[in-house]
Amino acid sequence: MTEVSEDLLIELREKCEKVQNLLEEESKRDPETEPYKSKYAAREILSDMKSCLTNLKDSVRSSDPLFEEIEAMYGSVLLLLGIVALETEELATGEEHLMNCLACMEDQSMHPKKVLIVLRALNQLGLLWSQRSDGTKSHGYLQQAEQLYNDYTDQVEEQPVDVYALFTSPDQTPAQTKGDSPLEKVHTLTLYYLAQVYGTLGNPLKSAVYCHNTLKRQLESKDYDMIEWALNSATLAQFFMEQNAFRQARHHLSAASYVLDKHDQELQTIECSEEELEAKKERLKHRGADVARCWAKYGIVLLSTSRDRLMEAEEGQSGDATPQRLRPPGELSGLQFSLLELSVYEDQVTDSFVLTYDDARTVFLNCQQWLGQAKLYYTLDDHASDHVRIIQDYSELYRNLVFFEDDEERQCKMHKRRVDLLEGVVKEL
Repeated sequence: MTEVSEDLLIELREKCEKVQNLLEEESKRDPETEPYKSKYAAREILSDMKSCLTNLKDSVRSSDPLFEEIEAMYGSVLLLLGIVALETEELATGEEHLMNCLACMEDQSMHPKKVLIVLRALNQLGLLWSQRSDGTKSHGYLQQAEQLYNDYTDQVEEQPVDVYALFTSPDQTPAQTKGDSPLEKVHTLTLYYLAQVYGTLGNPLKSAVYCHNTLKRQLESKDYDMIEWALNSATLAQFFMEQNAFRQARHHLSAASYVLDKHDQELQTIECSEEELEAKKERLKHRGADVARCWAKYGIVLLSTSRDRLMEAEEGQSGDATPQRLRPPGELSGLQFSLLELSVYEDQVTDSFVLTYDDARTVFLNCQQWLGQAKLYYTLDDHASDHVRIIQDYSELYRNLVFFEDDEERQCKMHKRRVDLLEGVVKEL
């Protein structure tokens, strides 16, 4: 067995620590005039490490147990060089490093010291080809990453070693739970990228399923920005309502409201400067208004679709059954966040088609409340275009309620209310 100088291993470890600090900490403080200053400094160190590890590889036999460890270190350096190149807009160079990384890991991707290197490289290549607008090629790399994760978790019990940890002593590597393990975080990124790619490839249903799975994994790992998560869940709910999947839409809107309320509670006890706290509260108010608008849209779409369903039934097109075009796709069934107790939010409004005026009025009143909440933030003075769209939503809400009202006099009053709302905002513009 070949002996490797302890001094050399210590030198590599120190260089790796410096690279990690440059990329994860120092780069955040780079001046606007030199946005890649830290990344370029990291690249220089990585290039030195690559040369050193190349010489080491050449001096160790492939049958030597040490060879696999050196090769894993070498692959991690190629990976980091590739990532740095992509982040500094040197796409061709980044691709070359990443392809070389995969080549040196060939047929060994299931090794605990190499699997994360391969997964990260595949993710980066998927992201690169997505940026180049080649969804098919991007999908190919990301699908490989998804399959490798599934194979590894099915067949290997040992926790994989992350890129930087390859250069540290085993006793310096912190213990990991499943939620915060690098393997799970990397896989969540794979699913997130696949969600975007399926959308690009014209498969919105599959994109939605992958979006949901990404959000679910983020909840489980507790590794997410609460405001961003809530907004993504509410945005996904809008797609569900367009597919007439009202149960899933309501569930995802409820999850968004739950997470925002939880964030509001956390702000009551958070320790930060008054300026920072005000900024956080303003962001919550803004996004809370956006989620309220999504809730209102849910009610409007539910009323509109219920109206269409009843009209088709009256015309004898569908009998008592819901026509096929108004049924949610089977692929969307069962998309739930089992960790969250959401009944208090879901019980506000039905997820079933509305049949009577009383049912419609209940949805209408909820929508009025949500639009009122949205108007508190989107005022005419500060957000004129958004404020006008909210008034248009009020008008649309009344238009849908009219269908369920049998009394003509009350129908006229509702239409008059629509006119008054629209004329009122026109006068103020």
